[in-house]
Amino acid sequence: MAVDPTLFRELLDEGETTGPVYRRIAAVIGTGVTTGRIVAGDRLPTHRELARGLGVAVPTVSRAYRQAEQEGLISSTVERGSFVSSLPRLRDTPTSGLSRSAGRLDMAVNAPARGMHNELLRGAFRAHVAVSTTAETDVFLGYEPDIGRYEHRESACRWLARSGLDVDPRQVAICHGGQGALHVALAASLRADEMLLTEALTHPGVRSRAQLLDIRMSAVVMDAEGLIPEALEEACTSGAAPRPLYCMPTAHNPTAVTFFRRRRQAIVDIARRNDLLIIEDDVFGLLCSDTDAGTPLATPAPERTLFLTSLSKTLAPGLRCGFLAGPPEMAGRLGALIRATVFNPSPLSTAVAIRWLDDGTADRLLEWQRAEMARRRAAVEHLLRVQPEVSNVRTAALHAWVELHESWSASEVVALADDLGISISPTVYFCADDQVIPRGVRLCLGNAADVTTLTNAIRILTQRTETRVGLDVRHPRLTAPHRNRPDCSLRRSHGRGPRKPEIAPMPREHVIDGSRVHHAWDASLKPALHIEPGDIVHFDLKMAGHGQIRRGVPYERTTVDFTTLYHLLGPIHVEGARPGDALEVDILELNPGAWGWCAVLPQLGLLPSDFPDPFIRYFDLSGGEYTELVPGVRIPINPFLGVMGTLPDDIETAPAFPPHKGGGNIDSRHLTQGATLQLPVFRDGAVFSCGDPHAAQGDGEVCVSAIETDMTATLRFNIRHQTLSTPRFTVPAPSRPQTGTGAYYGTMGIHADLMQGAKTAVRGMIDLIVEQIGLTPEDAYVLCSVAGDLRIFEIVDAGVWNVGFTLPQSLFNKPV
Repeated sequence: MAVDPTLFRELLDEGETTGPVYRRIAAVIGTGVTTGRIVAGDRLPTHRELARGLGVAVPTVSRAYRQAEQEGLISSTVERGSFVSSLPRLRDTPTSGLSRSAGRLDMAVNAPARGMHNELLRGAFRAHVAVSTTAETDVFLGYEPDIGRYEHRESACRWLARSGLDVDPRQVAICHGGQGALHVALAASLRADEMLLTEALTHPGVRSRAQLLDIRMSAVVMDAEGLIPEALEEACTSGAAPRPLYCMPTAHNPTAVTFFRRRRQAIVDIARRNDLLIIEDDVFGLLCSDTDAGTPLATPAPERTLFLTSLSKTLAPGLRCGFLAGPPEMAGRLGALIRATVFNPSPLSTAVAIRWLDDGTADRLLEWQRAEMARRRAAVEHLLRVQPEVSNVRTAALHAWVELHESWSASEVVALADDLGISISPTVYFCADDQVIPRGVRLCLGNAADVTTLTNAIRILTQRTETRVGLDVRHPRLTAPHRNRPDCSLRRSHGRGPRKPEIAPMPREHVIDGSRVHHAWDASLKPALHIEPGDIVHFDLKMAGHGQIRRGVPYERTTVDFTTLYHLLGPIHVEGARPGDALEVDILELNPGAWGWCAVLPQLGLLPSDFPDPFIRYFDLSGGEYTELVPGVRIPINPFLGVMGTLPDDIETAPAFPPHKGGGNIDSRHLTQGATLQLPVFRDGAVFSCGDPHAAQGDGEVCVSAIETDMTATLRFNIRHQTLSTPRFTVPAPSRPQTGTGAYYGTMGIHADLMQGAKTAVRGMIDLIVEQIGLTPEDAYVLCSVAGDLRIFEIVDAGVWNVGFTLPQSLFNKPV
């Protein structure tokens, strides 16, 4: 059944009225499912159909559907469309990840295979039940020491030595599994709002714990050999100084990459140069052969590495036994955090785990697991490497990373597998930030009952995907957009009959790193993002004065630093842009924040001598379409970006304002959602930056500021091979002037000097507002800046200008 677009309008009217539109659309899908008004399996309207029904831009709906898909609310495929998913299922699998009653195979949870485990566990329990002394039973019934019993930590050290780690028991803490060890490691090395570096694709538990601890994450680009040292060096030296690096050098989850020796040493060298702590996750290390597993980073850099592992992947998840080793001086903090977070494992499960480590059972299970997973990995590689939809397969430990050709996206494969009764984790779960989702999926190989069950599932899945043949394109970098896009003309499939049309690649969407803020134009800045023509970029922009001006605080208690006033994001390098080209920027979506400000700043603006004292007015923008200056004076919200520009060839460094020949601080209120801006290109890649978001402004911005606010923005970039002498813009529908199409007031400034004429016209309007509306001169000046238009009425009379200023009557509840 198809969902009627009018239902979305009803749900939006009933729900939250604040926040970005795309998030509100995504949220009402969940509301509709939980209230029964939308049913799992229903087909959603097309992007264009829903955009038309809601009166929003198509990219807004696309972004909403993408958000809903990331939240597990819907699934989307190119050919079928978008469908409502079932309500999220709690993990309820009594067997080893395979729900036989439901007929599903779980390839989403990375768990080891099962062999002799049940019998060995029964034997361990019988041995513990046989204890007879009070001292022995007290071990199971009491609290454990914060970092575990010393003799248990001695056993852990012997197990860690198998990984090549030589540590003292006093450096080791026993934790509640690998997840508990990870939580303690992050809490020990980071405070709220500090920066954690991770590989661009990372273990989902890192993201969830970062959110829980209010830690910011920054992704470091990877290639086929893992984390790129040059990208790590750049991340350490640009922007806010990061505290630690979290990485998985062996059998990386999800990509199955193992770092080579030279790369490991390079990472250690960078960490030492930048005083960077390393959190090394080695939960899969012992599952690799001795030739495949590298030396831990903690071996050459023990003074700056927290090394964590667990028995969950090597032996059994139910043991909930993890080990965290670090520098001796951190042992006290680790213990305190374990106590604070109650991540001590059960004494009984710890006793079972330690018994297995000490009596050789763990060694037997590990060798069996290695052999069993080697058989499974070999079988999966054999099946997948010959599939036309697969561009590359890499396996390690318990999982396989499968890279796909252009004809399939990761979400399509996940949705198809779900229809076939196979659970696969959405690839977006592994993205450290909101950048491009790679065209690959992780398959967990341990949950199937045996190799036959596993290979049968792979065959069923590949048979269904063979209906489309892909291109032989591999990703040189797992999160980087394509540098050279494939030709999407008709091609003959090798040995597969007549030509079939291939699906043209969709424009790639990126989210620019919000920490790559700069406050001035600077030719030495490295690009924050590389994109292709046609790509779409999402920005989360901070208002001018972010961190300086706080809502409701009087100006007297505010310190304004003009050198850091503007928070620009970029630069963006557009592949193929050359000097003499034009950069075309389509403004697809603009969503202002919850509040804004406008100020009269001393010695600035059109009338500094009239207003020598500072004044600030705050605005509530949560109403959506209007905001009030004072009761009875409503200002329409018409968002745009005050700064959009390319870097000129005659600037090495320059302040963010005034504007320049590449645009910059152009403050044109006409560049609203739906407009297209064309900018001259002076350097390779165009070198584009933007910022200074405004919720409302008049032509002229006469008091020096508009309604300054935070804003999310979505822009599309293209290259035009034409030379521009100056920036241009087009507006597909008539720009909504502040004077509207209704009645408005006007004043004139007739003078031989253009600036004097402008001052006269604005003073006349301020006088009118003060006299007849009763506003203070300061509020009248602010109103002129955010809602009035300064214009040249007449220029033909030589030596005399007629400068006009207009203000719409619709701003006021009563006529003037």
